[in-house]
Amino acid sequence: MRNRPWGDQEAPAYLATEPGARQPTATHQKNGRSGFAWRPSQVITAAAKMRRRLTYGYMLALTLLAILTLSGSLILSNLVMRQSDAAAVINLAGAQRMLSQRIAALVVDAAGVQGAAKQQALTDLESAAARMRVSHEALTVGDRAAARRTAALQALYFGGPAPLDLMVRRFLAEVDSVSLAIRTPRGADPAAIAAIRDRALGTLLTRLQMAVALHEAAAKRGVGQAIAFHWAVVAATLAVLVLEVFLIFRPLAREVFVLADGLDREARRDLLTGLLNRRAMGEALTEVAASGSPVAVIAIDLDHFKEVNDAEGHAAGDALLRAAAARLPLAVRGGDLIARIGGDEFAVFLIGVGDHGTANDVAMRIRDSLHVPVQYGNRTLRLGATLGVAIVPQDADSAEAGMRAADDAMLRVKITERGGIGWASRKDTERVARVAAILRAFDSAGPLSELVGLSAHFQPIVSLRGPPVGPPLLLALEALTRWHHPSLGDIPPVELIDAIGPERSARLGRAVREDALRGFAALRAALPAGVRVGLNLSASEVARREMVAQIGDQVQAAGLTLNDVSIEITEQVLLDRVSARVIDQLMNLRACGARLVLDDFGTGNAGLAQLLRLNLDAVKLDRRFIHGLGDNARAEAIVRATLSLAHGLELQVIAEGVETVQQAAILRRLGCDAAQGYLFARPMDSGALRGWVEAA
Repeated sequence: MRNRPWGDQEAPAYLATEPGARQPTATHQKNGRSGFAWRPSQVITAAAKMRRRLTYGYMLALTLLAILTLSGSLILSNLVMRQSDAAAVINLAGAQRMLSQRIAALVVDAAGVQGAAKQQALTDLESAAARMRVSHEALTVGDRAAARRTAALQALYFGGPAPLDLMVRRFLAEVDSVSLAIRTPRGADPAAIAAIRDRALGTLLTRLQMAVALHEAAAKRGVGQAIAFHWAVVAATLAVLVLEVFLIFRPLAREVFVLADGLDREARRDLLTGLLNRRAMGEALTEVAASGSPVAVIAIDLDHFKEVNDAEGHAAGDALLRAAAARLPLAVRGGDLIARIGGDEFAVFLIGVGDHGTANDVAMRIRDSLHVPVQYGNRTLRLGATLGVAIVPQDADSAEAGMRAADDAMLRVKITERGGIGWASRKDTERVARVAAILRAFDSAGPLSELVGLSAHFQPIVSLRGPPVGPPLLLALEALTRWHHPSLGDIPPVELIDAIGPERSARLGRAVREDALRGFAALRAALPAGVRVGLNLSASEVARREMVAQIGDQVQAAGLTLNDVSIEITEQVLLDRVSARVIDQLMNLRACGARLVLDDFGTGNAGLAQLLRLNLDAVKLDRRFIHGLGDNARAEAIVRATLSLAHGLELQVIAEGVETVQQAAILRRLGCDAAQGYLFARPMDSGALRGWVEAA
């Protein structure tokens, strides 16, 4: 019975598929893709249709809302206008009532005084009458006059035996007549004056008060209708919103959720093989870590994928990947997880496996299944795989760390035994974790000048040609990278370079050269004449087009010239695959005054014939030859032969790693030119070097 790593619980989200979907098998494929319910073309088509429907739905909804919003705005604008008009009408009606009373008072005053007072009273009387006449005409003239807005107003102003319109006009006519009579010597008839006063304070006042009340009622009614219409529009807007939600957006939302669910599943699957992808693998690692269950992690790298891809084309490479993906489920247990994490790399997680025996059995089945050739058309394609295995928690504390350890074990075994199975250990996991920590620390700094603890140290190179007693003659200084990290401690240069890789090494080289040149320039006055500073260049740095200009700029910025510099390169630079342009760049530096030194001579891949490719000034004998001097006759013979060869080519020879007086004596006897090592001085910073020079 096959294992179920999750028991009776529902499978994790990253394993979910559409109903009816199957894991990829050798027979369940079509057009290079496994038969999941969601295919890329279907997802793209559904997404396009959904986008159009959403667009149309939003456009319709926005149009309806815009219409309703505009209607509401117009209603509110109309409401404001109505309120303003109603206020003006009420003011006019109220003004008539006030003016009628004022006219009555002015008529009495004008008739009872003489001289200037009489003239002023008549002027005020005529002005009040004119104002009342204008107000009355504004209320009554025209079909849309305020006096005609309601039946009650129309009846008051124009209906009945004594309409208000007629009363006002007669009243104003009588006022005009009395005003003219007052101006005559005879004066106005007291009865006419009394009649005006009685009418203004009696019947006319009552009717004008009724008019004001009716105008106020009409204004309230109009405003009330506008407000009611506005609330009707608001209610209609809310109803439209509700209908849009239920009739447009709710169905669309359901389809969006279905589509998003399909896209989410698709995002967790590798489109070519149908296996879990890197994202799903990360989620798997998280759930495995949360479960606390042991897990064996197997990293798989196909051996012949690149050759097939280059020789037969990408379609053949895809066939290999699909074949591998089809075989893996048949080689593992039912509950194990399989992922393609990129390129020709796969990963298998054996959930619940904590012993090497079970993990080894599964790993061997995987390897055997992947070492069977693949038929592609009428051709047979080679297929193989190298595996790395790590067991959590024995070899690593987490599934993610186990994945890194398994990958590292796979890479190590691939170098020595292609097609083999490598096993991780706790020591390997710690080494991989330290490499990751070094990378994080290195990348955490912006400019490397801000990298805490990074500096250039100097190790003296002394002459062996002088007398064996007395202070050594200083010939040069080799600039060496030193990094003391606050939490990682001292990071040796070899470990640092292996961890950061070529691209970062180039950045590191620039920063260390800048610091070394600056420190050397500050010390130059205290150094003997002719002393140079040795700068190490990696093969990746030498291959850069801007290398010569960059070094020249750095040397010039430090106030030095290339006559103050030695360029140290490794044998890797002289390999056949190095371009003529690289050689030309080095020769340009030498032509400008720099010395060229071949570092670690005798340990690399360069044969003697490679020395013909570049004019050198010196070679450095690797420390492994030096350490054997005095104990190993063969080491002395190799050193003697190397010295003879180098001197025959007119090259200076520098011995590295000299640590004992015996080694130095043998080198002197054999005719070695110079040496560096702990016997003479350890690498030191600028301050310590200044003290060493002064003491010597």
